[in-house]
Amino acid sequence: DVILAVDGLTVENLSPGEIGVLLSGPIGSSVDLAVLRENEELSFTIERQARERLHVEMVESNVGYLKLGGFSNGIVEPTLDGFRELVQSGAETIIWDLRGNTGVAMRATEQVLGYFFEDDVPLYSIEMADGSRPINVAAVTQENAQTMIPLVVLVDSDTLSSSEMAAAVITASGRGTVIGQTTGGKG
Repeated sequence: DVILAVDGLTVENLSPGEIGVLLSGPIGSSVDLAVLRENEELSFTIERQARERLHVEMVESNVGYLKLGGFSNGIVEPTLDGFRELVQSGAETIIWDLRGNTGVAMRATEQVLGYFFEDDVPLYSIEMADGSRPINVAAVTQENAQTMIPLVVLVDSDTLSSSEMAAAVITASGRGTVIGQTTGGKG
């Protein structure tokens, strides 16, 4: 299916992240969709449901898996607790699944990245449009940080915004391996 419109608004020129924002709303509310399926335009009204934002499990005796559906200010501590739980359960490698993660809160992303880096390790730089001095953002190590545990980060075309930045930091720093599709947002 190809989404054509959300609540009557044509989405032809919108990014996947922008469409995701249109699809979001209060749990239990409805959204009207127009979709194209095999050359036939169909209309649906769908009730919005809660989406699991965080899933933590051991997938093997020494491999932990953490799926993070999105970065937000309220997700930092549960995410860090999830990583700590995996390590306490014997994880020697962590698979961090950012597929479908729309990013959003850059500060939350930085805080979660602090679990994998020593204090003051550069995460990224922001270059100013006016040519003034770049702003460098460095890690602030979190409690019980795991700065040596191997990381595998999963991404897809719906990995957007600050989750793309997290994957880029992991790759550029040599801290882990990123596997998947080309991400779909800003970079």
